[in-house]
Amino acid sequence: MGQFNKLSENEIKLWRDAIAFALSNLYDKGWNTGRNSRDYDVIYKDKRIPPKEVTRLVFDYFDLNHINTSIHTVKGGDKDT
Repeated sequence: MGQFNKLSENEIKLWRDAIAFALSNLYDKGWNTGRNSRDYDVIYKDKRIPPKEVTRLVFDYFDLNHINTSIHTVKGGDKDT
């Protein structure tokens, strides 16, 4: 399944839960500032959070909870993507 295929309702809920976990965790605990973004940030409760850190924690959440999803990678980081 490609990056732009439609997710099932169950997968949408899984992704929402994982993203909420990642944002809350990064907001509370922070991250290595060497991983700050250069161009874009996710704004969560008035805090600027690097999108790649959110993505990293989302996939960590899936791994820790043994969750399978049809999306295995997320492309990005280039201005063209």
